[in-house]
Amino acid sequence: RNLTKLHGTYIEGIHDLVDARGRVHTKFNQDVTRTGRLSSVDPNLQNIPNIERDKWRLRTAFIASPHMTLLVHDYNQLEMRLLAAGAREKDMIDIFLRNWDIHMGNASMMMGIPYDELVEAKKIDKKVKDGLLQSLALTERVMYCLVARASAKNIGFGLNYGMGAGKLAVDLGITRAEAESKIAQYKRTYPAVTKFYEECVRTTLQTGYSFTILGRRRNLPGIASSRNDER
Repeated sequence: RNLTKLHGTYIEGIHDLVDARGRVHTKFNQDVTRTGRLSSVDPNLQNIPNIERDKWRLRTAFIASPHMTLLVHDYNQLEMRLLAAGAREKDMIDIFLRNWDIHMGNASMMMGIPYDELVEAKKIDKKVKDGLLQSLALTERVMYCLVARASAKNIGFGLNYGMGAGKLAVDLGITRAEAESKIAQYKRTYPAVTKFYEECVRTTLQTGYSFTILGRRRNLPGIASSRNDER
């Protein structure tokens, strides 16, 4: 499914969007998404696989005109920053105030791994990928640190979007029981986040809508549905 989507959108689909000069021009929408964020269409430049997951190097197909520059901007871990602020989770806020990588910080908090060790593991992994170090540098401990960060990242982002243990198990290649254990570990580490999730759902059930810190409403009538999948 993922391959078909990439092929249809960025290989076949891109040809229909090329102008007379052989270039493409995305359109940015300011008021289309229900969440209020900026969106991109024809082509959707926000949906290209990130550098780490761009196995087919699709990003290299986008090249600026001569004497022009292509800028790539992204919110830096925006969802996790909003979560920390909304939940008022002190330990998570402290991670940002220290200017730490949030996923390494979460892994450190959850699994008791020194933050500096997680940073060093990430550096070793990058050097191996860049051909500056041999794969032997990826020791068992280094791999443990890399998996810890990946797990923390998956859990942190996933729970924000309602991910369950089944999806996490598939993403991490672990059993459902192991996934449930990791989610429980995350929730124990950040009790204010757990409370925040529960309050958001409870308030939305009562009112039929959710709202941002600044009061922007989003109606969610499906939360009261008798169908489990729609809820």
